[in-house]
Amino acid sequence: MGLVLLALEAAGVRLNVVQDYPLRPNRVEEAERRLGQLGLLRVDGRDVRPGDIVLTEPQAALVHFVVATGNGLVEAHAGLRRVVERPWRPDEAIVSIWSVA
Repeated sequence: MGLVLLALEAAGVRLNVVQDYPLRPNRVEEAERRLGQLGLLRVDGRDVRPGDIVLTEPQAALVHFVVATGNGLVEAHAGLRRVVERPWRPDEAIVSIWSVA
């Protein structure tokens, strides 16, 4: 979630930032509630567009946020300990799509 907040801040987007947000929520419901509290709008039912915040669940009880780009996605990669851009995988488990507008 930290990556998402930094990306939005760099883009000049003002959000309703909450102070008690865990950086790694482990429940989809909690993550979605917090995205709504930030002022993001859920936009499921359409294709992912560059700039969208996408909530994924790569495995049970592991919630992951990525930022969509024109070439794939940007994510904080724990194994590499850095932020990376990579292509979407065909089996990417998209839970919900969020937008700032």
